[in-house]
Amino acid sequence: LAVLFRDFFKIFSKLWWRVLILIGAGIAAYGAFSFVRYTPMYRCEATFTVATGDEDSGTYNFYYSQNTADQLSRTFPYILESSYFRSVLLETLGTETLNGSLSAETVENSNMVTMTVTSSSAGDAYEILNAALTVYPETARFVLGTIQFHLIDDPQAPTAPYNRPAPRQIVLRGGLAGAVLGIVILGILALFRKTAKTPDEMRRFTSLKCLAAVPAVKFKARRNQSGNRISVLNKRLSYGYVESIRALQIRLEHAMQKDGGKVILVTSTAAGEGKSTIAVNLAEMLATKGKKVLLIDGDLRKQQDGKLLGCTD
Repeated sequence: LAVLFRDFFKIFSKLWWRVLILIGAGIAAYGAFSFVRYTPMYRCEATFTVATGDEDSGTYNFYYSQNTADQLSRTFPYILESSYFRSVLLETLGTETLNGSLSAETVENSNMVTMTVTSSSAGDAYEILNAALTVYPETARFVLGTIQFHLIDDPQAPTAPYNRPAPRQIVLRGGLAGAVLGIVILGILALFRKTAKTPDEMRRFTSLKCLAAVPAVKFKARRNQSGNRISVLNKRLSYGYVESIRALQIRLEHAMQKDGGKVILVTSTAAGEGKSTIAVNLAEMLATKGKKVLLIDGDLRKQQDGKLLGCTD
């Protein structure tokens, strides 16, 4: 896992801009999707109290008790969903289908009710609510007896949809989707990265022995950058880096002595992987041991070894 996370952050440090592109693409895609799928919905509400009894007789029993309030809460949804109420409502509206949904919510321990209609048409929402307020007392009399509605908030025809897309929500959801997609892609690249991450992997992939691992070098920020040359002769260089080059030099010498070799070729598959740095540091380490060293820069297009050694044309 540690190797996987290290590879992920290496890839992220190089390809982070692609994640930003995916975030922008996610925002644009989610915005287009929201626009295409958007259907404006309108809401119309009315709040009222319910009383029992006959309005002409002047006798009312308000639902203040716990039992009657609970009965009201249970009965309202049941009646709204009943086929009888729906048939009477459709007959009153003069239509065969109901372009909207009807719901009611009672305030706990009270006889106060809020009835809500949602519809894709502002006019239909207003008409359905008014019709429901008219026919409900008649359809509910078999369950609740004679009831009367006393409106607190009269229904008002909606003037704007309540479900307008929120730009902030589009940015958050689209950006999050793009970021997750980008991280997943970088994670897959890190998982299937075709590199030898450990000495055992190098031996398994190439049948070669890993002689040394050279650590990355980081210098502290300073105005004068001339002393930041990666060289074993640089006193500012870390002890660990110098020792890794020394270990590589010793193991290479032992391997060359077995085969009688005198030439070391430093190469890699891509630019910027440290060929020149390793070659120059090996040459300097061998020279400090009293060896005669000839360093040849074989890159005919972009020669760097002379600059690393401080040589001028």
